[in-house]
Amino acid sequence: MAAFVDADGKTWKLRITLGDLDELQAAGLDVEAVAKDFKLLAAIAEDRRRYGQVLWQLCEREAAAAGITPEQFARRFDGQALFDAAGAIEEAIVDFSQPPPLAKRFAELRTGAMDRVMARALTSLETILAGSDGPAGSSPASPGSTAAPGPSGNSSGPPTDGSAGSGPGSPGWR
Repeated sequence: MAAFVDADGKTWKLRITLGDLDELQAAGLDVEAVAKDFKLLAAIAEDRRRYGQVLWQLCEREAAAAGITPEQFARRFDGQALFDAAGAIEEAIVDFSQPPPLAKRFAELRTGAMDRVMARALTSLETILAGSDGPAGSSPASPGSTAAPGPSGNSSGPPTDGSAGSGPGSPGWR
């Protein structure tokens, strides 16, 4: 089951059922359309209020059981929690729309891809900072201190070889 942790440390479990489709549609999430094109989920997340409504819709029953109001719920989401929630929504949509073996494999691949992307990003950042004369961004990088080109042949932006995907789990998503 898809899950994420909010900024206050509470774990929220996400499960989409047939009974949720109309309510999610009203909140701005067309589950069936997103299942065919995950780029649509990124577009929803760009509108933070709409994204918050979708999150509330998915978590409302669990929040009510815990005595959490919509206002309290919204205050539990910082940038990291929003990012983590997006991955959980993506996973919940796959769980709902794909056969279980495929959904399980998707989750495994997504986790592995994110680990590789984060490792590359950290290595690039460390290389850039190691070549800096001061705080990051205070001086131009010397020719030897630029990040190594990624799979696409350049060092700006996320890899374009498809390894990170293009959905909410990808580094360029936020």
